[in-house]
Amino acid sequence: MLEWLIPPALIGAAALVPDNKLKPWEFNGRHLYPHSWLVPVGKRRKVMYHNFEHYPHMLIGGTTRFGKTVFLKSLLASLLIANPDRVRFVILDFEGRSRV
Repeated sequence: MLEWLIPPALIGAAALVPDNKLKPWEFNGRHLYPHSWLVPVGKRRKVMYHNFEHYPHMLIGGTTRFGKTVFLKSLLASLLIANPDRVRFVILDFEGRSRV
């Protein structure tokens, strides 16, 4: 389908699982449904979903090297695969220089 949209960084990424062992992360499209705004999030073994239809905004924060970029790439790829005609993105990255 649209597997070419998945960034190469996602294929080689890893995440900590509850037993504190490093587990390779691989993209899994089986949790994606056409025309759905539900995106799998979290690094627990249980898949959680964020419903973008009801909550269209999301703030992502965390310390250095804790997977924010990997998560964002997964999120964007999931939404693009499930809703290629309806999705629009606005991404702000202040790189530690946020000012009002």
